[in-house]
Amino acid sequence: MEITSILPEECLCLIISLTSPEDACRSAMISHASRSVANRDEVWEKFLPSDCRSIISGSSSSSLLSLGKKDVYFHLCFHPILIQNGTMSFQLEKKSGKKCYMMGARALSIIQGDTPAHWIWTSLQESRFPETAELKQVGWLHMRGKIETKILSSDTNYAVYFVFKLRKEHTTGFTQRSVGFHVHVDKIDLREVRMVSLDPLRDESQYIRERGDGWMEIEMGAFFNNCGDDGSVEFSIWEAHTNYVKQGLIIEGIELKPKDIANACRSAMVSHAFRSVADCDAVWEKFLPSDYRSIISSSLLSLGKKDVYFHLCFHPILIQNGTMSFQLEKESGKKCYMLGAKALSMIWLLRDTFMPFPWISTSLPGLSDRFPEVANINLVWWIEVKGKIETRNLSPNTNYVVYLVFKLKDRHTIEFKHRTVGLHVNDDGVASWELRRVLIDPYRCEALYIRDRGDGWMEVELGQLLNEGGDDGTLEFSLREIDTSNFHNRGIIIEGIELRPKDISSLVDVRH
Repeated sequence: MEITSILPEECLCLIISLTSPEDACRSAMISHASRSVANRDEVWEKFLPSDCRSIISGSSSSSLLSLGKKDVYFHLCFHPILIQNGTMSFQLEKKSGKKCYMMGARALSIIQGDTPAHWIWTSLQESRFPETAELKQVGWLHMRGKIETKILSSDTNYAVYFVFKLRKEHTTGFTQRSVGFHVHVDKIDLREVRMVSLDPLRDESQYIRERGDGWMEIEMGAFFNNCGDDGSVEFSIWEAHTNYVKQGLIIEGIELKPKDIANACRSAMVSHAFRSVADCDAVWEKFLPSDYRSIISSSLLSLGKKDVYFHLCFHPILIQNGTMSFQLEKESGKKCYMLGAKALSMIWLLRDTFMPFPWISTSLPGLSDRFPEVANINLVWWIEVKGKIETRNLSPNTNYVVYLVFKLKDRHTIEFKHRTVGLHVNDDGVASWELRRVLIDPYRCEALYIRDRGDGWMEVELGQLLNEGGDDGTLEFSLREIDTSNFHNRGIIIEGIELRPKDISSLVDVRH
């Protein structure tokens, strides 16, 4: 007998409201009865900030107040709203409901920012704000901002990010010099000053990354917000080499968002005693897959278990003679695999003749830093890409999503924008037989399946499956050209097919 048929709805509602948004989404999938409870306003009211109504009322999106609480929650997770007369944005972190803020360029104090000879204010389609600041020409770069800690989520680790981009042309002054970033919190002596190059061609991967929304971000610093109602956070950015003219920098703003730390890492922050226990090998051995020793290289085995865990989260390792990669999903420790192009079965047709795929060495600029070779589709009429993996290699009782990872060489040479390709996942003949038809064209709206990964590649979702475990299953997946008429396709590079655990963002469709 289901517990949902025993307990009163009010009791279930209270129980679910004391969990998390992620758990509430899972509860909604158990049964129709649990869905009706898990979607109630009383549940989702608990996940919204206590001052959410006043924030929305003072925003440009006050109409949100007419929606149900769950709809408000997910809208704020995926659609930042403008506040403070359009100079700041507010949204929620999807798993925790913690507050995120971005101070737009207009909310920052920029030296010489109102001098047209040095800075110009422009409107960009990819920006959430009505105006962004573009550096025209300065010798001295300096800007700062400030936010009160009382508007942030309490007892929360925050990271501060500088959100920017560089013009493709006429950008100078940043290639050989670093910019200083500093975060200061009231009552906390944070002395660290980070010096980071804004040049995306330099290796600053510890701090700088592409966001996947047309902007880049640099982590300026991090802090724990326990200042109560009378504290503030100040941040500053400067580059003081006045002998060098700087231009071409475009600023969207400075963002504060919760820093993602696993529970064991949180325990390590409580005290020295907790840290010594939380960091020990016995703890982190439990988070690693049971067969990790047979997967990883011998050099990693010499590291502590926590170091192994985080290395595998952020640095995929090559297996199967360099044709596959393996890593861990950082929140859960679940296994992720990518089958490189060399591990896939590929055929293509040109003038009624099946041909082998041409390969490109990834030592060439702009290609994969994961595999030694990728597949280059230069001029074909018809293609098919297939792969398979044994389910025993995957994490059991886990929802997986399968992605094709690719990039386009030149938008003017690609011909896939005229025709669809079929995407298919088959879990031993019993799971997903859905055939998806998708245009592999990033300039068309296929947001349901295709997106920019933020690492220089794009991905399109082939399908999903629940891996229940067992040692004798096989997962097969394929991409196939649907239209075999004699159109020439060209300009697509395939890195591989990736399998990774599904996250909460894919649960949004259970809201109704």
